[in-house]
Amino acid sequence: MGVRRAILAAAALLLVSGGGPRAGARLEAVLVADGAAGTWLAWCETGDTGAVSAVRLTRLDATGAPASGWSAQGIRVSASPDAQREPALASDHAGGVWIAWSDRRSGPRRVHVARVARDGTVLVSDRRIGASGREDFRPALSTTHGGGVRVAWESWDGRSSDVRLQLLEADGAIARGWPAHGLAVADSPFEECAPHWLERSGEPALAFTAYDGPDPRRGQLQAATLAPREPRVVWRGPAVPPGARR
Repeated sequence: MGVRRAILAAAALLLVSGGGPRAGARLEAVLVADGAAGTWLAWCETGDTGAVSAVRLTRLDATGAPASGWSAQGIRVSASPDAQREPALASDHAGGVWIAWSDRRSGPRRVHVARVARDGTVLVSDRRIGASGREDFRPALSTTHGGGVRVAWESWDGRSSDVRLQLLEADGAIARGWPAHGLAVADSPFEECAPHWLERSGEPALAFTAYDGPDPRRGQLQAATLAPREPRVVWRGPAVPPGARR
């Protein structure tokens, strides 16, 4: 019941004008449980001109009200003046949360991540990941048992998109042995896009849409399983068997 009330309260926060979060529209809201019957809520917020300006974060208690020490307005996760979009959340299994987003502060879109404790203390601050010379966007998160996080995203090289992955430790450092610009989980001449995590027993699987040719109608849902710590794809194949109903 507490989770349901928190979800309803989160929806109310996003619909309120004036007295709630800062004036303007609230877009792209995402929720994740905080491990203590509460909920983390992140959203994009527009400024007075209507342009998206910031990603904000707050924590709700089991009743759906802002948790102790938090407000309906929440905190801004980055001081960058550039537009931030596409927030993604994952619990860090220690009461806090990992948050990722994309923004254009350096020109092309880049993915940034931060880690925030239950009381609002920033544990990892606005860390950029990805490769220079590419557009990186649509982040998706899955946390590890040690408090770190797997970050998947879509990366555009000017010709096609591929799906990339980075493993960060609890302090935000790139895990030992992982390439600085991430691992190409799916890399072909054609489009691979829209990554998201499939939680299951053991290590999670990464799902994404793949195209086996230039025809955009020939997309297929694919999944990949990964080594727990190594930058290595263990298996990749169709997430839905051929001929199965989708």
